[in-house]
Amino acid sequence: MTYDENITHFEIECSCGCGILQLLVDKEDGEGYLEFYELGFYAYQRPLLSNLRENLKLIWAILKGKRYCFYSIVISKEKMEEFKRFVGDLK
Repeated sequence: MTYDENITHFEIECSCGCGILQLLVDKEDGEGYLEFYELGFYAYQRPLLSNLRENLKLIWAILKGKRYCFYSIVISKEKMEEFKRFVGDLK
């Protein structure tokens, strides 16, 4: 993926391989963007009934006005240290 020279980015891949969390920061105004990419292989390995169940949970949470966690991302200690250095270097 290519980025504008005014954008700095950092990617964290989940230890289980289910997705990638990406932080993009605009160097000019300091605004940050957090993106999550579900890796295709993992997304299509879940059984249909499991997908239906998760979608119904999501709909119920929306109707009840509750928070719903889509994913938990597992980050290794080494990658977390690298991420802390990245955030610390932002200006």
